[in-house]
Amino acid sequence: MPRTTTISARLDQKLDEKLSRIAKSMGRSKSWALSQAIEGYLAANDGHVAAVEKGRRDFAEGRSFDQDEIEAFFAAKRNGKKRRKRAA
Repeated sequence: MPRTTTISARLDQKLDEKLSRIAKSMGRSKSWALSQAIEGYLAANDGHVAAVEKGRRDFAEGRSFDQDEIEAFFAAKRNGKKRRKRAA
């Protein structure tokens, strides 16, 4: 059986009622339902966190574009022109 950790959380009454209703309808405890909800939230946001961290590394290492470069890129796309290579 996996190890677990006990935490406490403050929920407003309406959220607690929703949690209770969902848990009861599934024949599960509120703890189980909350654990499943947190697991889903973390899975959904894990990719976002990884993308933000990659963006921060890219920016720190100089792999970024300024506003003028971005505007020029999209202006060229609108005009059907190919983007010029950026000097290193």
